[in-house]
Amino acid sequence: MGKKGEPAVLVIFLVLLLYSCAPKLTGYAVADAPSTFVTQVNTTLMIDLTAYFSENSTFTSDAGTIDDTVLTYIPTSVGEQYIVATSSTGESVLFTINVVDESSLNKTSQNPETTSPAISRETADERETFDRGITGDLGECTTVNASSTLTTDISASGDCIIIATSNTVFDCNGHRITWDTGGGGSDVAIRAENATSVTIKNCVIVDGNSGGGTGIGMRLSNLNHSIVTNNTIQTNGTSSNTGIIINSVSSSYSDNLTIANNTIKTWGSAGSNIGIGGSVTIPNMTVTGNFIYSDGTTSGNDGISFNFNVDNVSSFRIADNYIRTNGTTSQRGIIAAVYNSTIVNNTFLINGTAGIIGIQPSGNVHYGAYISNNTIQLKGTTGGFGIAIGSSNVTISGNQIDINSTTTSNTGIGFASAGVKNNTIS
Repeated sequence: MGKKGEPAVLVIFLVLLLYSCAPKLTGYAVADAPSTFVTQVNTTLMIDLTAYFSENSTFTSDAGTIDDTVLTYIPTSVGEQYIVATSSTGESVLFTINVVDESSLNKTSQNPETTSPAISRETADERETFDRGITGDLGECTTVNASSTLTTDISASGDCIIIATSNTVFDCNGHRITWDTGGGGSDVAIRAENATSVTIKNCVIVDGNSGGGTGIGMRLSNLNHSIVTNNTIQTNGTSSNTGIIINSVSSSYSDNLTIANNTIKTWGSAGSNIGIGGSVTIPNMTVTGNFIYSDGTTSGNDGISFNFNVDNVSSFRIADNYIRTNGTTSQRGIIAAVYNSTIVNNTFLINGTAGIIGIQPSGNVHYGAYISNNTIQLKGTTGGFGIAIGSSNVTISGNQIDINSTTTSNTGIGFASAGVKNNTIS
């Protein structure tokens, strides 16, 4: 028979044993973005490593493969797995990957653990699209007329891929699309237009030249019941670059769009760089689970910017995104002039000088906004707002706002316009 106290000793031993089995970090990391992911077996997971390290350098990892700054990992078994990524400057970060089988993953709702810069998830609509199957392989920039899988990295001096056929799945399979190598500006990596039930997934999209402005990763025009998921987009150039833009053609508009679990880095040598944006009617749209980093040397770099100015939007949801902006003045995490919008469970880090804003519901036509459970951190000088109310009929509750300012006149929740009314703050 064991002595008194042996069970407690055994418990302590097991805890120490489990702890000793977990990977240990030899350096440190700047983890602005979450480092825990939920994904499925045999599903490509892409992680933008620049979100986690204080300096942009070369990287290595003990699992997966690294292409430039993107770590790609395809789990082959169920269970909790670990990856340690290390930079050439000696920093390290531990990623925890919770791998589940398909039956365990809820495809119709966003798991709180997936508020990450990259995570591969399928919604019910996307599964319906996948069931049609992939019908061809693709190895060059072209017009896509049927479901296709990219078999190699491709590049173009200007635009690259055009999708204008309904019921199409375009799967990059982790390959890279480099566009705008000529540096002419106003080029688009992937255009999808005038189609229904389109899926664009697993692409690594990189602007190949720092010359020119208005570089666009994806342009979605008159696209209905479609999904953009698990892509990595990096813009370059001067100013007015956009990761994903939604616009109209011939007065028509898109409907039922889902933009989910993408990594979007819009960079320019000037300003007005936007992660996801548009100025057209989208009656139903969901933007969820994305990592967005808008960076420029001057003003007007926004994470998400929509200005619909119409009254027939039935559901516009921005949830579970990580948004980081950097520049001088007028940096905004989200600015939305749109009816019936829900902005919940997002994380913001807004860097700039004067007049930076975390969330700004705006516009005279805007009503019915619900802003809840967001975490907002501002780092600026003066005139900043965590939430700047620029419209009426807004409900705000349960948000956490941290203002780190070198001067004064910054506001957690305030009014950016005169004459707004019927707002609720709790």
